[in-house]
Amino acid sequence: MNKLNEVIAAKETAAFKFKPNNLFFKELGIGKKRFYAFLKNTMQPNLDEVERIAKVLNVAPKDLTNL
Repeated sequence: MNKLNEVIAAKETAAFKFKPNNLFFKELGIGKKRFYAFLKNTMQPNLDEVERIAKVLNVAPKDLTNL
């Protein structure tokens, strides 16, 4: 599990499961395949992508370091 997975898991509850839709990806500005590669830890985001993910997930970029 990487930091992105940890942040998402911390935000999930029994009533809310993280299931991003097209609006999420449009707001994020990162394609689905690329984002899921970050979740699978097969690709690392650049600094701009880390900042955009942090903004959308409402966390500090430092919380996503070491993806």
